[in-house]
Amino acid sequence: MALPVIQDTAPAYDALSSLPCFHHIDSITAITSGYSQACVKVIDRGQAFFVKSFVKSFAGHSSGGDEVFDKEDLLPGADNEVSFSLAAAKAGISPAVVYQDPDYLICRYIDGEPLSSSTLNIREKAALALDLMASCHQLEVALPVLDMALVISELASALSGELTVAQEAQVNKLTGKITAGITPGPLVPCHGDINFSNILLATQPGDTDKAIETSTAWLIDFECCALAEKEFDLAMLIAVNEIPQPDMLALLEQVPLNTFLLNGQYSDKLCHYLAFCYLINALWYLVYQHESGDKQFMVQASRQFVLLDELALADGSFHQLFADFYPENEISC
Repeated sequence: MALPVIQDTAPAYDALSSLPCFHHIDSITAITSGYSQACVKVIDRGQAFFVKSFVKSFAGHSSGGDEVFDKEDLLPGADNEVSFSLAAAKAGISPAVVYQDPDYLICRYIDGEPLSSSTLNIREKAALALDLMASCHQLEVALPVLDMALVISELASALSGELTVAQEAQVNKLTGKITAGITPGPLVPCHGDINFSNILLATQPGDTDKAIETSTAWLIDFECCALAEKEFDLAMLIAVNEIPQPDMLALLEQVPLNTFLLNGQYSDKLCHYLAFCYLINALWYLVYQHESGDKQFMVQASRQFVLLDELALADGSFHQLFADFYPENEISC
């Protein structure tokens, strides 16, 4: 599982126009809805394309007018994301891949509404997401196995100098409890970040003037993909979308999803994966806040810590322990 890399420099016209998939670029528009990698919408001869760059910096190295990038200039996990995108596109749950190389992933642009902005209720949104998640788990794609301890360690390291000794100790203690509390089971290809904003609803007209319009759900953004247990993907779906337990339980009571339940509540394994997801989400929001200076992320980190505390797997309150990152006067609004 590659951690999202914060990147704010969009690819330039010259770099994109040299790619063999483009012939005459009419416009390039930055896509600013995401939190991490640089993405743009390219219109080429009237057709729209989605372009994601895996290059950390677009300064590059000049070589006869062409930009040359060293391997260390590329974002980690790019190969995995491309492989997952190709498999998902073949399965019909993600936009078609038009072109890919070590530097870029270019797909058909979907002019749709993010599920996060839809008027559907939370259960309807979660049901759509669960269907796409199940399709992901059927894909045939080679991925690295999720290493939960490593993910947490990398996030904590990104906050090096920001965490107190007590905060580091509590993170390490919970990490040990999470990993020790999970008995490994079958592994499947997991999206790793089925946020409602990573699902697009594209409206399609009916066959006749009187036909009712239908919507197709497309799953995008596979930078956090990994080989893991189904419970990991489900836990991240619940955690990142902050789905209330009653709504999620109502959906999981259906066969075959009821295997994730025990006595009408989340199974012990799912609870441990939830603790992992709440923790890494909160830490990532703190990293993003630290690197971007955007205070909205302290609010999101605070909420993830509150949800983590509700699981009662940790000794003490993470929300209180990390309160210095989000003073009450900063998040009261």
